[in-house]
Amino acid sequence: EVSVDDGKERPLAAEPWLQVTALSWLADGSGLVLTGRDTETKLFQVWLVSYPDGKARRITNDLSSYASVSLTADGNTLVSVQNARVTSLWVAPNGNSDLATKITFETGKDEGLSGLSWTPDGRIVHTERNSGATDLWVVNSDGRNLAQLTMNAGRNFYPNVTPDGRFIVFISDRGGRNDIWRADIDGRNPVQLTNFAAINAKPSLSPDGKWVFYQTSGDKTPTIWKSSIDGGQPIQLTHTHSSAPLVAPQGNVFLCELGETSATSKPQAALISVNGGEPERLLALPSALKPGIVQVQWDTKGDALIYRDSKDRVDNLWSYMLNGGPPKQLTNFKSDQIFLFDWSRDGKHLVLARGRSGSDVVMITNFR
Repeated sequence: EVSVDDGKERPLAAEPWLQVTALSWLADGSGLVLTGRDTETKLFQVWLVSYPDGKARRITNDLSSYASVSLTADGNTLVSVQNARVTSLWVAPNGNSDLATKITFETGKDEGLSGLSWTPDGRIVHTERNSGATDLWVVNSDGRNLAQLTMNAGRNFYPNVTPDGRFIVFISDRGGRNDIWRADIDGRNPVQLTNFAAINAKPSLSPDGKWVFYQTSGDKTPTIWKSSIDGGQPIQLTHTHSSAPLVAPQGNVFLCELGETSATSKPQAALISVNGGEPERLLALPSALKPGIVQVQWDTKGDALIYRDSKDRVDNLWSYMLNGGPPKQLTNFKSDQIFLFDWSRDGKHLVLARGRSGSDVVMITNFR
């Protein structure tokens, strides 16, 4: 609270929310309701904070996420927007959507939503969320032999398996902030590879598995760096606003976004040498193909990009040849969204995190 008279500030609630997005006072001033993302579940829930003691109590406690909150004039009813999402892992042999099968059936665990990666022997490393934690798991392509790889070590996401199958490279906040870590394929022997202030985008690997490419915002401007898979001093590759590196299968260049969004300009897609330097080529890509999001991947030959596009509220994968020509549709799903995907390096196996998300306006009474 802030005093109107003298401007003095006082923390009201001790609850350590990661983020608060809405506040509304009760009509009698005895408290307020808010939507807050707590440290335990990482979900936005509706909370009641009494005034002036600042005691916080959950009003909602489920697997949904709530956006905004508003109260009626008498303070007895609140309205919020409840967002719900259901996702599962699907495997499509050779990318054939007609043969796609669902291999996971848990509800509320957001399987694959924060990362998917094939192993050379045909298993799938993916993320699952449970009780607020995001961990890495591995499962066979038929859904059997599910095993947890990380445990009691913060949030772990965006896994990428090295081409030789020895390591998993991923982002983890176990050290207090997002850094890139490396672990054995069974999740053992974790090693921290970076020590920057902010890393959020999926790390990319060189085809020989010796280098990890990533973006960092350590100086508040995103730039692209690379580190050895064995650790050591990082190497800066770009010095202007750049993000989301994606190394080509040939190993000579990486795709990235250059520049930032403003009132007069938009980021450009560029190809840059894996040794850094000025862009070798600027690309004019379809509007749905944005290197800055994780739903983009090179094809096996390195002459096209695979991306997700939505038509009539149904997602499918498309391919765009860098030498020109219209985009080509690769899958033909008739329903649902594609949240994430990974095509195996040999092009024979496709795994997708598919499902649906929706929102409803909800009214809650008797919450006090």
